Amino acid sequence: MSVTLQQQSLSLSESIDTITYDFGMVQQIISPEETTKNKITATIEKTFVKKDHLGYLYNIKINNRSQSNIDDMFGLEEALAFLYKNITLYTNDYGEIITILNRGQIAEEWYDLAKRIKKKFKHLIPDIKKFLLGIDTLIEDNESFVSMIKKSEIYSALFSPIYNQNIMEEITIEQQKDFDNFFDLEKLPLRIETTITGINKDTKGKQFMRSGAIDYARFDKESASELFIRSYGVHEYALNFNASYLEVLDLDQNNQVDKATIMLGVKVNDLYQLKQISKLMKKK
Repeated sequence: MSVTLQQQSLSLSESIDTITYDFGMVQQIISPEETTKNKITATIEKTFVKKDHLGYLYNIKINNRSQSNIDDMFGLEEALAFLYKNITLYTNDYGEIITILNRGQIAEEWYDLAKRIKKKFKHLIPDIKKFLLGIDTLIEDNESFVSMIKKSEIYSALFSPIYNQNIMEEITIEQQKDFDNFFDLEKLPLRIETTITGINKDTKGKQFMRSGAIDYARFDKESASELFIRSYGVHEYALNFNASYLEVLDLDQNNQVDKATIMLGVKVNDLYQLKQISKLMKKK
C-alpha cells in the first residue's frame, strides 16, 4: 500500500551492517543465425565502510556466481566476471559510483587470469593479445573502470543515482545512462526519466521508477552501424536502432535498496534483438 509523497530528498544510509542480496538475470539474444539464452545467479554482500571527504565508501563481494551458458563468448564473459567480484568503491552524494579504490589489487590478480584466458579463448578472438592489453588499460584507468562497473546489472541496482535529488512524486528528473562498447566499440546512450512512484505506508520505504530510451542526440549511428554493415552488408540508412530501459527500485526505511528489477530491450531491425531482465532482492 502506498501513500502520497509530495517531495522527498533521500540521504544515503550510513548503517555499517552488511546486507546480503540474491541476484538473478535471464537474457535472450536473437540474430538471423541463432537464438542464445543465458541465466546468471549470484549472492551479493554490500557493506558500508565510512563517509569522508571523498564520498561514501563501500565493499562489494559477489559470491556463488553461476552461469547457465558458457559456450564461446559466454565463456569469456564468465571469465571476465572476475573484474566485478570484489570491489571497493566510492560514491558521491547522489549514490553514483565515482572511484574504484582496489584497482591495484585487481590488476595483480588479473595478471595470472589473463594468461589462462589467452590460452583458452585465443581461437575466438583474432588478436587476443590486443584484447587483453585493452583490459589492462581499462583496469589502470579509473574513469574507464567505473564506466564498466556502472553498466553492470548488479551495480546498477545497488548504486542508482537517486539520492539528494529533491525528486517529487509524479514529476520526473532527467538523467543519463550509458552502456559503453555495446555495439562493438560504440556506446548505447540512454535518456532516463526518474520519478518516485509511491511510499510504503508500513515501512516508509520509497519506490522509484527509472525509464528511458536511446538518446539519439548522443548516439553515433554511423559508428554503431559499422558492426552490422560488416556482418550483413546492409546500408546505414536502412538500420533502425531502438532500445527501452526500465528500472524499478524499492527502498527500505533506511533508504537501502530492498529489491530491484531492471529490464533492457534492444532491437536493430531483424538483425539483432536483446531481451534481458534482472532481479535483486535482499535476503530476510
